Amino acid sequence: MLRQFVALAQQCLRKEDVMGRLGGEEFAIFLPNADGPGAEAVAERLRALVESQPLRADHHAIPVTVSIGVALCTRGDSAETVLKRADAAMYLAKQNGRNRVEVVASPVPI
Repeated sequence: MLRQFVALAQQCLRKEDVMGRLGGEEFAIFLPNADGPGAEAVAERLRALVESQPLRADHHAIPVTVSIGVALCTRGDSAETVLKRADAAMYLAKQNGRNRVEVVASPVPI
């Protein structure tokens, strides 16, 4: 599934975007020069694409979904701070029903 996710994500990303695996089933994608609506649009395209492509295994189609947290960078933010906000947004997406995108524009309590 991880290989399939990476292939699908690459379909949604621009050349300047950077994706990395944080561990387990978590990835981070850096979208330079993307504003809030742009980042949310990329995340929603990725979410819909993953949902539309079930994993094929042993002649079975296994439905797959993804919960995505989007955090916007503000002046002076460290990478760690932004990743923590994105993580909080991802957990909010899971709490709000999964298979969705949540955006956090400003710092949230961590």
